[in-house]
Formats: sequence, C-alpha cells, structure tokens
Amino acid sequence: MFQLKNDTPFVAQIYVSPNPKGVDTLYVVVKETYDLMPTLRISENQQPIIAADQYRGEPGKSSLKYASEIHPEKPGTDVVVIGEACAPGGKPVMELTVSVSVAGKSRSLKIFGNRCWKKGFWGTEPEYTGAFVRMPLIYERAFGGTHIMDEASGTTLAEKRNPVGKGFIGKRNEKEQDGVELPNIEDTDHLIKNPLDTPEPAGFGFIAPHWEPRLSFWVRMMKSGAKRGRLTCRRILTPAFIPRRIRTCFLRPISVAVNR
Repeated sequence: MFQLKNDTPFVAQIYVSPNPKGVDTLYVVVKETYDLMPTLRISENQQPIIAADQYRGEPGKSSLKYASEIHPEKPGTDVVVIGEACAPGGKPVMELTVSVSVAGKSRSLKIFGNRCWKKGFWGTEPEYTGAFVRMPLIYERAFGGTHIMDEASGTTLAEKRNPVGKGFIGKRNEKEQDGVELPNIEDTDHLIKNPLDTPEPAGFGFIAPHWEPRLSFWVRMMKSGAKRGRLTCRRILTPAFIPRRIRTCFLRPISVAVNR
C-alpha cells in the first residue's frame, strides 16, 4: 500500500485516477492555506482538501460553493471570492461596486439592493424595493433563474448558465414581467437595461458542472468518444470542462476593494 510522507505544514493526499490516456495513475494533491491579513503568511488553520463538489443547498437547486480539488489535471488557476459586499460604515445603500484585482488585472461587479420591474407610463423600468448593508456574492443573486410556464404539467424554461439566479424573463409577456425581481449582482460593463436583456451571470464563484458553458464541454466529449466507440479520460475530462471559475483566470495573491 502506498503511503505519503508529508514534511510540510500543508495538507497533502494521494489518490489513484486514470490519466488523460486512461492509465491508472497515482496523484499527489497538496493544498496550501494562507492568511492575507494583516500580512501574507502561512495559516495556522490549514483547510482540508475538498474531495467532492459542495453546494450551498440542495444540488441542482443551489449554486456551487466549493469545487472538488481532486482531478487529473488543471492547466489554469481559479480565483474565487466567497464572501459578501459590505456597505461602508455599515450604513444601508442602494448600490455599490466591488472589485477583485490580481496581477494588474481586475474585474468589477455592481451590487444593487432589491429591485423589481415596474410597468409605468414610459414603459417597464427597475424600481428599488429595499437597501442593503451586506449582500452575499452568490449566483442566487446574479442574473438567471427559471420560468415555470405551466405548474400543472411542470413545464419550465431555465437560464442554462445559472438556473438558480433571478431576473430571467423566459416566455413571460409584458404584463407578467411586472413585479419580476432583478438580480442584485451585475457586471459593471453589461448592466441590464430592459427586461429582455440576458447578460452573462456575474460573480466571483465556481460554475456548477451542469451549468453552461461547462455542460457543453462534457456533452461534446461524450459524443466525440461515442463516435469513436470508446470513452477515454482524455475525452471526458477535457481541460475546458475542469476549470470551474473564473471566466478570467489570474495568478498571485488577490486584493479586494469595495467602493460606493
């Protein structure tokens, strides 16, 4: 039996899995946890290796909080932020901007209080229904969602990139759009302007494997393998499928800024 001798302060684990050619291979996973504040240093509280995807609630009905850290290969680096947008001074605000900056690159999100579409004389416009002090940065608050078209038959239409979000109009007519909630989290460069807008769901978290675009990579590999009469690990676990987030990948420590 193989045993791993770990002389580091970090968490390490060995496991056997097929390599890209389908050959059983022994892998070593090492997880390092650092404290960013007050200075960058090795944490005394090293976090365990996550063996399987962990969701915020029921799988299929909630967003992915932690992605599995065990897989054959991963050519990129994920930068993920799990936390909340906090209003400066703890005073309620209607909106603010949060940014993640890494190695000279950055991404910003606009955070809004609760809003809904309201039909008026000049058309349908967003209406604020509440301010906030803290807003969780989760995909349940980003653009997406599901439109239940017929409850009796269970006919539904979902935003495949984020079926657990909010703001997805689906097949609702103009009258049915009145009162539909808007997302709390939007990309600063692609803000929603009308109910029919369908921007990319904005966030700093992992993308679930059954969401787009990850799902398409899986289906594509399965079809490719079936045509050739075999499914190898290379075809199923393509590197394009494995990265969970972020649609822009960075290296080096991150800094997070919150601006009103």
